[in-house]
Amino acid sequence: MDSDRALFARALIPFQRGDFSTAVSRFDDLAARYPIEREVNSADATYALPDFAFASAKSGDPLKLEQFLSGLPANTQFFNLYLAKAYFDGIMHRNSNAASIDMDNAFSFIEHYLTTRGEGRTAEG
Repeated sequence: MDSDRALFARALIPFQRGDFSTAVSRFDDLAARYPIEREVNSADATYALPDFAFASAKSGDPLKLEQFLSGLPANTQFFNLYLAKAYFDGIMHRNSNAASIDMDNAFSFIEHYLTTRGEGRTAEG
């Protein structure tokens, strides 16, 4: 079985060349073997979700990734999910306000994560 990193690399080659349809197909191969929609300790590929969403949005979302993500439980929240939503809102729907909100949510999530680990902003800024 291929590692998540090998499958991710296979998707990145067409992604970097602008062949988003092929990239979507290869990201789908990755998502079929490793969860992209939830974090699993050392066994997920959530890091690939933003690139998958970008490629999907650029190619008309042929696999209905946006619909899949919208169907996740309401309490599903993680940094890469917010980035993925921002790509759909910004690229497919051309809704810069919604994309900005998604980006703010991503920033808030990562800021909270860093703060709880003691790596966030200090009182000085």
